[in-house]
Amino acid sequence: MAWNQYISIVNSINAYDDCLVQAMEAYPECKKLLKLEGVGTLNAINLYVALGCAELGVFEKGKNASACIGLTPMQYSSGGKLGLVLSVNM
Repeated sequence: MAWNQYISIVNSINAYDDCLVQAMEAYPECKKLLKLEGVGTLNAINLYVALGCAELGVFEKGKNASACIGLTPMQYSSGGKLGLVLSVNM
């Protein structure tokens, strides 16, 4: 019974992944996001929503979006001393 439930869950996940791939086909920007290292189908769609949809986006400035995906260094400062730390998001 557990094996059948496992197979059912795997099949459901595969069907969901197929739906995501079909949804991504409608938005060429999502395909471009797939070229980023470590970005799969689900992450590409989520990044498109966060970055590409102006009415749904969560970032007010481009540099904040870039820092979120690790394209720009993040700045940390303390007591008048500046230090730069590169952001690496996995």
